[in-house]
Amino acid sequence: ALCREFIGGLSELVQERFPNEELMKRVTSPLLLVHGKADTVVPWSHGRRLYDACSSRKRLVTPELMQHNTNLLTDPAFFVLPMLQFFTLPDYSFDDLTVPPWVFERHPLVKRSEGSPRRAAAAAAADDGRVQRHRGLVPVPG
Repeated sequence: ALCREFIGGLSELVQERFPNEELMKRVTSPLLLVHGKADTVVPWSHGRRLYDACSSRKRLVTPELMQHNTNLLTDPAFFVLPMLQFFTLPDYSFDDLTVPPWVFERHPLVKRSEGSPRRAAAAAAADDGRVQRHRGLVPVPG
């Protein structure tokens, strides 16, 4: 498709190296497609065609000033905000996450190495029912 845009009918003589439009029809996962309108390497209309070819849940973001190699992190509206909105990622939370005690119990069929002090301390805490804190994880009594 890109070749056709630049050389017209002669593109029929060139084998399609990136059949993205055809492959896009097979995509079943959610798709967030970001393509800048100021892209002079691959026209943003190609991104639009890929978006149209996709039948899964999708969102197209086309920032006016974004070029082909623009850093996606220079403006949160290019990628970060659409990603957070589209994929409905949870907001930041500084609350402790409650994990049930059974998560820390030993499974009878799994042999665990007691080699590391961290693992031994975690096993001992799980065995005696103490509350563990690990990066905000707090088991609660059952």
